[in-house]
Amino acid sequence: MLHGLGTELLDSLNQQGFSTREYIVYGPEWWLYVINRIAEHPERVLEAIADIGPLV
Repeated sequence: MLHGLGTELLDSLNQQGFSTREYIVYGPEWWLYVINRIAEHPERVLEAIADIGPLV
């Protein structure tokens, strides 16, 4: 699971006895990784913005 996303699900799976991992993107090439993920699923950008909600 990507670091910081779905922590409730991660905790729930751990409590059920499942082994889990968090994937953390870092290093000098992190932005290329992010751009590639956006290119694979551009609709997720809109979902992420919608999840932020109103900023006012």
